[in-house]
Amino acid sequence: MDSKGHVKTMSYHQYAASNQGWVRLQNSYMNHTAVTDNVTQYESAIDFCHSYEPFVPLVLGETNSNAYNLNMSQVEGVFGSALWLIDHLMTGMAHNITRYNLIQGTTFGYSGWVPVVSGGRDPYVRAPLYGQIFAADVLGHHPAVQVHNVPGLPWNMSAYGVYESGHLVRYVVINFDEWNATTPYERPVQSIRLDVPRGVDSVNVRRLTGNGASADEGIQWAGQSWNYTDGRLVENGKEIWETARVNKGVVHLDIPSTEAMMVSLA
Repeated sequence: MDSKGHVKTMSYHQYAASNQGWVRLQNSYMNHTAVTDNVTQYESAIDFCHSYEPFVPLVLGETNSNAYNLNMSQVEGVFGSALWLIDHLMTGMAHNITRYNLIQGTTFGYSGWVPVVSGGRDPYVRAPLYGQIFAADVLGHHPAVQVHNVPGLPWNMSAYGVYESGHLVRYVVINFDEWNATTPYERPVQSIRLDVPRGVDSVNVRRLTGNGASADEGIQWAGQSWNYTDGRLVENGKEIWETARVNKGVVHLDIPSTEAMMVSLA
């Protein structure tokens, strides 16, 4: 409430799942349909908030992947959940959720990092941090950012167009097909076709990679990784990206299973 007793903002608590027996990486997290269902339940509340002038912002004041958060690290603290987090944030942006407060805790499986000695282990970075960094780089620093979902993709793929002051500047693409280093076949690859505005001749592609959905280390964002040293996050490696040519307003890109990429219009 503001000083005059008017509603200033509305907040919900929201978690994607709990400790139900059916909770799995592919079904519960690496699944764009499930992510969309979790977020769109607030559509009527968002519409109500936006019916006022000025509109009332709706935030997820407490949110993350799992409400139970005990003995769930196999789904919370792995690379597949980093991909889920990106989709969760991007879907919320596309549906006008103003802010996310991602709950963190020293022993929480979905925390981005553990900043103190815990369980006999020195401070360290966890897989979900990479989803947070990826999303921050997607948003950038422009004051007028809009996110739109790209429709017509299968349930295990998602894509978004990101606009700055109404101009398309980048895409986000996630391949949710679950693959692990122990999977008894080669990592599949899907192709995606993206439309780009007139005058754009090439795109730069940065990839979020890991050694499978269940990996909890060895993750890289555009060739870089992070650890927690001397009380701060430390960046390692040199940023790398690919360049792809645009042909007649279209660019065709390949994305392996269990991977995300940011496509910037050059």
